[in-house]
This record gives sequence, structure tokens and C-alpha cells, in this order.
Amino acid sequence: MGTTTRSSRRAAAIACAVALVAFLVVLAARWQHGFANVDDYLYARQAHEFARALANGPAALVEAWRAFGQNAPLVPTLAAPLAAIDPSPHLLTLAQLPFVLLLAASCTVLLRALGLAGARLALAAAAAASAPPLLAWAAMFHFAFPSAALTVAALAAYMLSRGLRSLVASALFGLAIGLLCVARVIGPLYAGALIAAVAGDQLTRHGDWRERLRGALVACSSAVLVATPWWAAAGGSALRYLTTAGYGESPFTHEAGLLERARERFDWTTTETGWLVACVVLALAALGLARALRNDRSRRPALLMAITALCAMTGLATSTNAGTGFALPAIALAVCLAAFAVAPCPRDGAVGRRPACGAFGRCAGGCRLLLRLACLARCATCGKCRAATALAARPTRTPAGALSDGLRVRAT
Repeated sequence: MGTTTRSSRRAAAIACAVALVAFLVVLAARWQHGFANVDDYLYARQAHEFARALANGPAALVEAWRAFGQNAPLVPTLAAPLAAIDPSPHLLTLAQLPFVLLLAASCTVLLRALGLAGARLALAAAAAASAPPLLAWAAMFHFAFPSAALTVAALAAYMLSRGLRSLVASALFGLAIGLLCVARVIGPLYAGALIAAVAGDQLTRHGDWRERLRGALVACSSAVLVATPWWAAAGGSALRYLTTAGYGESPFTHEAGLLERARERFDWTTTETGWLVACVVLALAALGLARALRNDRSRRPALLMAITALCAMTGLATSTNAGTGFALPAIALAVCLAAFAVAPCPRDGAVGRRPACGAFGRCAGGCRLLLRLACLARCATCGKCRAATALAARPTRTPAGALSDGLRVRAT
């Protein structure tokens, strides 16, 4: 157990280091070409106002929250110390660093729950955390990436809680949910998707219901404690903005049927991500889900990820407001499943009783098998080695048994 824990921590450290380097590279390129999203400058002004309010005490900060009630406070509040130095988005984007590391660590936990370990776990987690669709938003002073990181972190904390049996991990799960609700105004939609997936998972579990109930109460308490201050101060403005910009008459909305809204949501998400990248991620995510469903260990975490992403996209499809990066939490979960799909399976079958190897593992295994068969055929024709003698000495054995004996003798 201790070795497994050390291996997982090492994998998380590697994933965090790779994601950090990738983030800094993308950020440097972004600094060279400027910021294309106007929201960067709007949120930078918000962070600057929060920095001025912090200098006057907590009461002034609450008033600043009310003044910017239509925008969530988490990222601008964290960036307020940087805004006191320079309110430019170039510097404020560094406030995304904690969320980059959080995403890398959370991807490691989820992929570990899916059954990966060792170098496979480190490489898959690093690839997921530094995926282009995610880092493109991380290199902006925007709320989309923190929302995605907190969504993945909430699911990772739930997996660590063993179904809400661990009180500490349950508190972390509630903390992630609470922070998600104040990371973006539509954060409650992501939280609702997480809660729906977790509720379905709890209904399929049996026994220890008192222990899981305590964990649920702890999670709810921590989420409410974190989210209540801002929603109590500016919740009215936030709800009005949500209903107006999302479902009312505004420049961002238009009349459309349910199927048309779903099509527009898919079209806008793939356009933001890039059609080629979106198709590859979607195909690999479907492959990873199919692979995970083949064994008992990875089935539950994979279903949690898929149901959360599906519920989030369904909620987004109820509005015609395309938004910016609204689907990023679902994309982050899809990227994790895609990384699981391409990761080679462990030789010891840690992924399950019927492991489905990745493409690399299948090719390597096929090459090794063909090489051994060729060597065995050569030995059988020359008749000068112990492998051929062993094969000839057992004429009544089946071909599979003869092949096994020949390989065993050759190995000696």
C-alpha cells in the first residue's frame, strides 16, 4: 500500500511538472500575441477593483462583490494581490497556476481510479492536464479553466472518499463543490451535474449507509460554508443575470427548439475546441469509456465522469447563449477518458480481469508473439536445439501445449 501511494504521488508530481512547463510555454506565446478574448480585460478590471477594496477591509470587499454581482468572485479575488502590482491580464494570468496544478493532481487521481499505475499513470495524467483544449483557456485570465479544474477535482475527491466513507475526503469534495459555485456564475450548473452523478452512484451502493450519510452531511456543510458568503451578498444580481442572459431576451439568446439548441451547443463547442481536436477527443473518450466498462474496477469512475459530462452538456443545451468556454468542464473529463483510452494496459492486469490494451500495447504484444513464433518455427525445422527435441518428444500434445513446452525450454 505504501509503495502504491508513493508511486501515485510520484506520478502526480510528474504530471504537475509537465503541466506547469506546458502552461508557461503557452502563456509566453500568449504574451507575445496578446489576448483575443475581451473577457480578459473585463475580469482584470474586476480584480483591480477587488484589490482596492481589500485595502479597505472585508466590508469593502463585500461591497465590491455586490458591484460586480454578475461575475463570480473566486478568480479575481485570488488575483487581487497581483492586480495591486499591475492590473494587466499578462500578469493576472499567473493566478491560473494553482488551478493548473490542481487539474494535474486531480487527473492523476481519476486515472489511478481507472486502474493506471506507475509510468503509465504519470504519462496519461501529464497528457490530460496539458491537453491543448485546456491550456488554451488556462493561458487567459478567464473563469472557464478554474471551473474545469474544480469539476475534475470534485470528482477526484469523491473517488478518494470511497463513496463518501472518508470524512476528510468528503469535506474536500464539498469544498470543491462550494468553490465551483463561486468560480463562475453558471458554476451551480456544473455542481448540479456532479451531484446528479454522485447521487446515482450512491443509489447503486449497498451497506454502510450511516457512514455514507455522515460523509454526505460533511460534504454539504463544507459546500454551503464556502458558497454562501458570495451568494448571500450578490446572489440576486447573479440570478437576474443568469435568467436574462441565458433564457430571457438579450443579444446572447434567440428562439430555438430543444434539438436545435443541442445542435448549436455541439457546434459551438467543437468550433471553440477545433473540429479536428474535438472529433479526436470525442472518439478517444468513447473508446476509453468502452474500455473502462469492460472491468469492475474502472466501471464506476468512468460512469461518474461520463454522466457528469453528459448532465453538464444537457444543462448547457437548455439555453441558446453560446458563452465562452461553457463546456470546458465536460471537455476536461472527456480528455481524461481519452488519455485512459490510449494508455497501454498494465501487464499484471491491474486494469481488470480482461484488460483492454492500448494501441501501443497491442502492437508491441503482437510483435513479440510473431517473433517468438518465428523463432520456434526455425527451431522446429533445424532439429538441433532442445526446443525441437522437446517438441518431437511429445507428439500427442495439442499444438497449444507444444508451443508452451517449446517456449519454456527455449527460455532456459
